[in-house]
Amino acid sequence: MNPLRFFPDLCRNLLAGVRLAFFLKVRPWYFTATFPQAMALLGISFLLPFAQDYFATAPANRFNPFGLSYQATLYLLFLLSVFVLAWLQRDFRNSLKLIVMFLSVVPPVWFGCLLIDAAADYMPGASPPITEWLVFGVYIAWYLSIILRTLGRFLRVSWTRAFMLVLVYALINIPALFYIPGQPLWYSIAASTNDEVAPDIDINIEDTYYLQNDLLALQAGSLSRQTPGVVDMFFLGFAGFADEDVFRNETLFVKDLMERSFTGKGKAMVLINNAETLSRYPVANRHNLEAALHIIAGRMDVQEDILFLFFTSHGSKDHRLSVQMTPLGLNDLTPTQIHNALLGAGIKWKVIIISSCYSGGFLDELKDPYTLLISAAAPDRNSFGCGHDGRFTYFGEALFDHALSQTVSFEEAFEIAAARIGRRERDEGHLPSLPRMVAGEKIGEKLKVFYRHRAGL
Repeated sequence: MNPLRFFPDLCRNLLAGVRLAFFLKVRPWYFTATFPQAMALLGISFLLPFAQDYFATAPANRFNPFGLSYQATLYLLFLLSVFVLAWLQRDFRNSLKLIVMFLSVVPPVWFGCLLIDAAADYMPGASPPITEWLVFGVYIAWYLSIILRTLGRFLRVSWTRAFMLVLVYALINIPALFYIPGQPLWYSIAASTNDEVAPDIDINIEDTYYLQNDLLALQAGSLSRQTPGVVDMFFLGFAGFADEDVFRNETLFVKDLMERSFTGKGKAMVLINNAETLSRYPVANRHNLEAALHIIAGRMDVQEDILFLFFTSHGSKDHRLSVQMTPLGLNDLTPTQIHNALLGAGIKWKVIIISSCYSGGFLDELKDPYTLLISAAAPDRNSFGCGHDGRFTYFGEALFDHALSQTVSFEEAFEIAAARIGRRERDEGHLPSLPRMVAGEKIGEKLKVFYRHRAGL
């Protein structure tokens, strides 16, 4: 190896890779196929996701060593596929040249897909599943087309034979993108609202139980009555999991947001499981949910006004919302229990938002013509962003802190938030949560009336 030729040869390979990626005229001798060049191109292909993950999670981020294992697996499969192609052709002499050619097109294809991804966010009606599959489909079609051209031109095989070789290459490499859990090389550290560890609080179980009626009565006493002839909105927040402050923080933020922008003062209640708020707010459990819904129903016109019901907690694969306040013995909440509580209160018009893993499994039980339903995740997907001190979950930040600062429409806010969540999860290497929205056929017109009222029309 001539050290003086290393960087000129690397630049030559990268320029030839650009020509190859964009189907321009290129000859085999444009490439310098040496082991050092192959290692350099391999390093560049590694630095691309390394830099993307870093800048997507900066400044509060941490290196993820498991990301190295994920990347190593993809590279091993890539090398295996090249040697399988060489074995099928009975020609191992060209293996190194194929490795250099295939790696040289990675940078232009990578940056091209980033531009397509950025442009897809501005497509009319774009949503995370659509944009993700669009970019993935373009990447696969583009890259395999390059491989097909490379094999057909430089191995001098028939196009039928080249297509068969590309199929083998794809079968070795592409399934790993679906079946091996993706791991980013860097992940974000949730911003903390308080650097101190939450203090241990001695909870008197008996006093806490007896206090619930007083706390419910205190919130009921500050709850205003509806305005006749006007579509009012009332808010009820439910923070179910006590050991992580993010659920309390998120619920209180949403309460303040609703009072500022949607309900006005005096039309909001919260139920919170958190050791620091036991003397201020009722605990979040099924009994208090039913009681709070009856209280709100008594202040609103149940046939005219709208209830905004927000749940935030952990969720389980069997579609239960976690309700935990140690050492109180509380039971998790099911979709059927929520449905029955709403039915018992007699509230007709509803916006229900459930922020938890697997929350899409609640929608079938709760949907009706008079309800807008939004879940943070599909029935079989996790959502992200839980943590002891976090201010928001990913879903809460995207919907309440970001999207509803741009629009008063919950439907539009969902689309904005879903796109933002999709980008964040993709950048951090998470399996997409795929938030869901289901709108009953009658709730849309009711919400339009409410939006016009809030806009002063």
